[in-house]
Amino acid sequence: MKGAFFARMAGQGIVKNKRLYLPYLATSAGLVMMDYIVAFLAQSRVIRQNLSAGAAPDILNIGTAVIAFFSLLFLFYSNSLIMRRRKREFGLYNILGLDKWGLTRMALWESLLVAGLSILIGLGLGVLLSKLAELGLCHLLHIPVSFDFTVERPALLGTGTYFAVIFALILANDIRQVWFSRPIDLLHSESAGEKPPKGNWFIGLLGLALLGAAYAIAAAIQNPVEALGIFFVAVAMVIAGTYLIFIAGSVSLCRFLQKRKGYYYRPAHFVSVSSMVYRMKRNGAGLASICILLTMVLVMIGSSLRLYVGVEEGLHNRYPTDFSVEVAFESLDDLNEENLSGLRADIEAAVAEVGVSIQNPRVHVEYSGMDYFQGNQILFRAQYDQPNYLDLDILPLSYYNDVTGESAVLAPGEAFYGTSMLAWEDEEIVLGDTESAVTLRLRPAPTPIPMSDVSMAGILALVVPDDELVPLLQTAAAPTLGGNLWSRVRWIFSFDTDASVASQRMAYDNIKNLKSNAPRDFLTERHHVQNLSCYNREMNRSDHVSMYGGFLYLGILLSLVFLFAAVMIIYYKQISEGYEDQPRFAIMRKVGMTRRDIRKSINSQMLTVFFLPLLFAGLHLLFAIPILSRMMYLFYFNRLAPLLLSCGVSFLFFGILYAFAYRWTSNAYYQIVSGSIRERG
Repeated sequence: MKGAFFARMAGQGIVKNKRLYLPYLATSAGLVMMDYIVAFLAQSRVIRQNLSAGAAPDILNIGTAVIAFFSLLFLFYSNSLIMRRRKREFGLYNILGLDKWGLTRMALWESLLVAGLSILIGLGLGVLLSKLAELGLCHLLHIPVSFDFTVERPALLGTGTYFAVIFALILANDIRQVWFSRPIDLLHSESAGEKPPKGNWFIGLLGLALLGAAYAIAAAIQNPVEALGIFFVAVAMVIAGTYLIFIAGSVSLCRFLQKRKGYYYRPAHFVSVSSMVYRMKRNGAGLASICILLTMVLVMIGSSLRLYVGVEEGLHNRYPTDFSVEVAFESLDDLNEENLSGLRADIEAAVAEVGVSIQNPRVHVEYSGMDYFQGNQILFRAQYDQPNYLDLDILPLSYYNDVTGESAVLAPGEAFYGTSMLAWEDEEIVLGDTESAVTLRLRPAPTPIPMSDVSMAGILALVVPDDELVPLLQTAAAPTLGGNLWSRVRWIFSFDTDASVASQRMAYDNIKNLKSNAPRDFLTERHHVQNLSCYNREMNRSDHVSMYGGFLYLGILLSLVFLFAAVMIIYYKQISEGYEDQPRFAIMRKVGMTRRDIRKSINSQMLTVFFLPLLFAGLHLLFAIPILSRMMYLFYFNRLAPLLLSCGVSFLFFGILYAFAYRWTSNAYYQIVSGSIRERG
């Protein structure tokens, strides 16, 4: 009987406080649903069978962990706002004779009802919508769809168990607050305001310094690898700076508005500013949280949209031709005309065997390696623990002229040069660190030198006369690299074709089969080939689409979670402040404040602080673009305009959603503060 009594009280408490509990239930169920959907997609047999070693499942597994961790933090935060309101009710029950064991049992039943409804509804919606989510991901990844409806039991059990643990921890925290609070403290917990805060200029300046340093880092970084490493440092600085600025700056803003008598002593502003100044420490932290969530949404959607929309650009930057066959020989002596002609004939025969015709063929020898440098001297050895290393490419003049359409000429001992992500100002370069080092006079290339659009360091590309390339390497590089020189010198045969994807796959297999794993295979016997690599654009398309599509889909799912969380933070902030401000507006109504004045005052308060997080999020995104553009080099994207466009579209879209959230939450606030006014007519 007692159990039924406490269960009924718990149910009545939830119904009476539906303005608080319904959004909390919706949020909890939504998080359960999203966690199951992402876990389902990561384990989906349809996705895994069609992608094999694709990156999308691994990316989605990361997303599952992110949603799970975020859910823990956000549900604790949301429950704390509810408990701030419910403590008064618990205190009243305690004074009326319900002991703390009774309060504990009531809290237990409330937790069981909320947890049960959240998990059951969330898993039910997740199961119902998982197939739709799978179809959407299949469409993004360009893989065949399956209409078989499945339920992934590991995802179902894992999600249900994890959220059950979260709600158990929340219950333990609620019980702790009930047992360690006096009845009088519970009764007056909601009305316990904050002391008037003082604007701390030191904290504000520290926040500005952190934010300025993070912006400077983002603008100054050039190396994409350094960008990747420093990104998380800059993010931490931005988060800390944002919190400090909002906490200190919001207090200073209210104090500044109070000193402006023409602004402060007006019905539309007086109540709102005087109310805000007493809770700006808590208010500032909430606004900072909203700002960080919005920034995360904008960065994720902007960058992932850039990757997915530009997938063809990335493929063509990575693979300029349909096929590229790269061969390393046992020694530089094998780079003779007779041997190279025979190798090309064998490759052409392997391609022709499956009916594929070769178009736009190009053949050249090049050196490519990551090398350490001092000043203008290349030492042909990498020192990865030091900053002075680069990717060195040495190309023949005939290949440069063929690709660029130039008819340039080089004198003996001269070289054209070009750079990517690297500053080079010397007019001479010294190749090698031995007595046989070679010095070349450098001239800027009349047309940009063909080079990779991405590098783990900067790129220095040199163009030398054809007959000097191999002797140059034998003289300058061989003394240091010795027998390992073959791994850096490649003979490259690239060509296009108009064949179908299936025919290209067969041609790709034929080329790869020329170099088997046998100790003395066909190419080794005939042409002294040490290593052969074949790259085909179509063979790598699915991997690129899988990676970029996985990033975009996860970005969309996480953005929905973070955006929903930001709206809920705003909503609970308005609800809690509405109950606090209700008595103030009732008093102002008695002394002559009209409903129109109340509406103006509410709009003043909303507009004073509501759009600050969006504006700061846009500022963070703007200064994040330089570091994002550097990171895009790692994905073979070197154009800034598409990234700016995708970030701009993201900001506009989420700005509109944010405006709708403003309308919804401001109406909820108005309904609360005007409740007592309606009662008085």
